[in-house]
Amino acid sequence: MSPDDVARFGFGGLRLRLAAAFFSLGVVPLLLLGGVLVWLTFQTQVDRVYDHQRDLLARMRMETAYFLDGFVERLRRLHLLRDFSALPASEQRQALAILLADRREFREISLIGGDGRERVRVAAAQPLFDEDLRQRGEEAGVRWASERQQPWVSATYHDEATGEPLMMLIVPLVDRRTGRTSAVLAAEVRLRTLWHLMAQADLRAGESVYLLDEEGRIVAHANPSRVLRGGRVDALAHGRMAGLDGGDVFRQTSTLAFAQRQLTLVTEQQTGIALEPARRALVWMLAALLVALAMVTLLFWVAARRIVQPVEDIAAVA
Repeated sequence: MSPDDVARFGFGGLRLRLAAAFFSLGVVPLLLLGGVLVWLTFQTQVDRVYDHQRDLLARMRMETAYFLDGFVERLRRLHLLRDFSALPASEQRQALAILLADRREFREISLIGGDGRERVRVAAAQPLFDEDLRQRGEEAGVRWASERQQPWVSATYHDEATGEPLMMLIVPLVDRRTGRTSAVLAAEVRLRTLWHLMAQADLRAGESVYLLDEEGRIVAHANPSRVLRGGRVDALAHGRMAGLDGGDVFRQTSTLAFAQRQLTLVTEQQTGIALEPARRALVWMLAALLVALAMVTLLFWVAARRIVQPVEDIAAVA
């Protein structure tokens, strides 16, 4: 090997070492920093989505609980001023008919006396007569409400014709003088009135909220077809998973008590829309990283010329 070959090999190695130094000191830290920033950006956005979902569920839980408690209060209000169970049957029927016509959430209301027999019964769909009155004293809900003097709610069931979800709500009427249950009001509640509450929620793009019963069936949703379609949803599942539409979503849940029942509020947010701010930030970070790499490359080229070239010139003269 000639002296020139040795010199070229030595200076080539010098260039290689300089390139390795610039790569390890300039490029690698930039890549690591970029990776950390990307991970932090996406993680921060995911945390923001979950925080928003928790705030939404807290707000919807209060609104839904207030809405459901309103069913009980409207029935109790009949008993506040006067002893409703002691009124003549004509006045009872008239009061219940007015309540039924004024409030769309009730499909049928019955006044059940202490003997367990219906005294008055009114329905929105059809007229009822005295021969339609039934003996209901052995029903579990009637006994539960009478003995504990607390509202009782049945499990949800569906109307055979329309498929809409219903609940039976039984509210005891307590005699203020004796402290005993004088009668109970049994009302068939239409949960479709909650659909409007879900539709009026202040939601972001790609976001939805709905209500599940104890068996995981959807009973309230802004889209009525979701309720009427039936099926069950895992009420305990939360995190990132497949949503109702089958797409990837962020999901959070919250339980809600109504009498002795436990309902579940669920909110979903499409991940594609939720992570869009993080994707935009990623584009800007990648652009900044490319600019930084270009500057590092330019700096290496200038440094290589200023360090290696003079040495090569001296070697050539020598």
